[in-house]
Amino acid sequence: EKAIYWLLIFFGAIVAVSGLVLDFPIFGQTRRDMELSNLVHAISALILICGFIFHIYIGLFGMEGALEGMVTGEVDETWAKE
Repeated sequence: EKAIYWLLIFFGAIVAVSGLVLDFPIFGQTRRDMELSNLVHAISALILICGFIFHIYIGLFGMEGALEGMVTGEVDETWAKE
C-alpha cells in the first residue's frame, strides 16, 4: 500500500508536469524539450499502469482468500488475524 502511494505521488507528479509541458507548447520549449517531455510522460504513465496492475494482481490472487473476502465480505478468523 505504501509503495503504491509513493509510486502514485512521485510518478503522478511527473506525469502532471510533463503533461502541462505538452499541453502548453507556446511557452518557448524547443522541439527537443517537447520530445523529452513526451518520452518522460509515456514512461512515467507506463510505470504507473504496471504498478496498478501489479497491485490489483496481488490484491486478488496473491493473497489466498482476499478475493473471496472482497466478494462475500467474510473471511476466516485466522486469515483476518494475519
